[in-house]
Amino acid sequence: MLALQSQPRRLEAARPHILSIGLNQRSAAVALRERIAAALPDLLPALAAQMPPAVETAVLATCHRFEVYVALTGEGESVAQDLLRLICEQTGCDAANVAAALVVRRDEAAARHLCRVAAGLDSSVLGEAQIQGQVVATYTSALEEGSIGPVLSLLFRTAIRAGKRARTETAIGARATSMSSLALHLIEQ
Repeated sequence: MLALQSQPRRLEAARPHILSIGLNQRSAAVALRERIAAALPDLLPALAAQMPPAVETAVLATCHRFEVYVALTGEGESVAQDLLRLICEQTGCDAANVAAALVVRRDEAAARHLCRVAAGLDSSVLGEAQIQGQVVATYTSALEEGSIGPVLSLLFRTAIRAGKRARTETAIGARATSMSSLALHLIEQ
């Protein structure tokens, strides 16, 4: 019987990095967010065409935020610059204004941020219930488009679970509010 010699194998797989690049109600003025929202029909296909095929992407676009989540190997500095350039091309906005409003988060900070968003902790109204559905819709849309892979899929599923747990295990969901329900409440008073 031959003895099989086993050689230790090293997998040289590059560790994926996660980037969150975007702006929200705290980093950008309403006018800038509105210009980006108006350009979304043209911006999203341009963004998809710009990304290399091995890169995973998901875009969370709401009335208060525009965030692109990217999973890639390498540091991704060019991704942030490409997104800045695309936003400026599609919206006609000044690059300095957009660059000042963009927030770039990497790896753990990006994952933590998406969990906070899904839980309603990063909303104009603390605990806003609508954002959970918007995160789910972003994940579903990215799955259907085939732009999301195993890394971002795990990230979004984790964030959705975190959002659900925050609402069921804490009092954050006790007053399921949104900006529109808050405005209605203020009008009633």
